[in-house]
Amino acid sequence: MHHATARSAIARILAGSGFGVQAIALVHAVRLHEDASCPAELGGAILERCLTLPGDTASPYTHPLNQLAAPGDASGLCQQLIPAIIAQRGDPGLAIASLEALSALWPHAGADERPLLRTRLLDSLGAARVPEESALTTFQLRDWQKRVPTHYGVQTPSVASLRGLLNAPDALAAYLLLAEHLGMTVELETLCWVFGSISIQVMHTRHDRAGHLVHALQGAASCERLVPTLPAESLVTVISQLTHRLWWLHAKSGLHRVRLSIDQTQRPYRQAVLTGDITLAQRAARVSAQDAQRFWSETWHLVSELGLPRADELPRLLALLDSARWRADDGAVVADDAAAIAANLTDLAYRSNAAR
Repeated sequence: MHHATARSAIARILAGSGFGVQAIALVHAVRLHEDASCPAELGGAILERCLTLPGDTASPYTHPLNQLAAPGDASGLCQQLIPAIIAQRGDPGLAIASLEALSALWPHAGADERPLLRTRLLDSLGAARVPEESALTTFQLRDWQKRVPTHYGVQTPSVASLRGLLNAPDALAAYLLLAEHLGMTVELETLCWVFGSISIQVMHTRHDRAGHLVHALQGAASCERLVPTLPAESLVTVISQLTHRLWWLHAKSGLHRVRLSIDQTQRPYRQAVLTGDITLAQRAARVSAQDAQRFWSETWHLVSELGLPRADELPRLLALLDSARWRADDGAVVADDAAAIAANLTDLAYRSNAAR
């Protein structure tokens, strides 16, 4: 992350009173601004737009961690704050994504700014709340862990083996399926990547205008980024909380289903997005994603053509774009990620046309 752009993001965050959705969006914007595949003009426009949006707000919250010295590096920050992330009663994806975003900015913050940034994050954690049944407390998790058979933990994480948790009959059954993959030799990067993929697959069939599913994806990507930094047991706890939250969103939250298209034709990616037909656009994006350079060129063009969305919609789009870039570390575009981006752009195109 370039120092100058990081500094501009820090200044904007400090102008607000919290650290949450908008602060994370700023970090996404900084990364896209510095992404070689993103046209410089578009990257600059994204960053400028995020810098002008209202900042996060949160009421002051007295937290014991505010009394400690601010760590000198990002690793120390993460290890100091991870207990608060695990204990908070809000969205676990948003919480761990906030920590990862702050850790990315930490090396660029001055000694006098670091305690203020940490306070904003802790204030936001203190104010965050989700429905009680959608949050997994450490007390409940310890109780569930006692029910895990001793032979568990031998499965290798994969989308095929973990996707069944979405249809588990209850929250405990979903956790027990996850626990089958939590052996001593589990590759946490793989587990995080797989969880992100499952989050994206839920997006294919559910509308997510409030951003709850995107927060799950952000949480997975953030955990993956933090694997070298955080203790394994802390990451496993956060992943367990993310899993419970995703199961609840899929099974209990009442997210509206995406209507399947009756149009079975195959159209070019851009044309399919502009029709406003989500499944048609998803199908076209999967074809386009077979050529990564072509897909990203068309995607950046669509973002420019549609224009940057409203303040409440922009963070979701940036999260999908930045997460897809991160998850494609070998250069190839994950087809499911491409379809999720297409669905978001199509929804924006549909509502833009409806407003005319």
